Amino acid sequence: VLAVNVAIYRRNAGSYTLLTQSLLLYISTNLLFVFWYWFADHPLRYGTEAPDGIEAQDQGIRFPEEEVLEAAGKPQTWLPRYTDYAYFTLLSSNNFGSPEGHLLVGLGLKRLQLIHTLFMSFLFLIVVARAINTLA
Repeated sequence: VLAVNVAIYRRNAGSYTLLTQSLLLYISTNLLFVFWYWFADHPLRYGTEAPDGIEAQDQGIRFPEEEVLEAAGKPQTWLPRYTDYAYFTLLSSNNFGSPEGHLLVGLGLKRLQLIHTLFMSFLFLIVVARAINTLA
């Protein structure tokens, strides 16, 4: 992020270049965090033992579909797909935090959410600062 910001500053990029670079950085960051959310959550869905001794099924991202099945008294057969993780990531990026209806259970996922939120806030501040700078 810092390298992109320095490169844009040294080239004295215009607003359209800044917008394009920001959009590409936003997309690539979201793709990166989709992978990390899947990597952190997906193995917990198969009943492996969590590092801190808690049952793995008690940890992870609780999606709204799981809540609906639990409220209806049906067995938990639903597993999240790539689009579910992408949806969660995009909402997290735009809300600067965990989206409503989703619950993060487990210290590792909470740390990942914290890093994601801080990174997206930092990205937002850089884009706003550069946009203001191009107006001057």
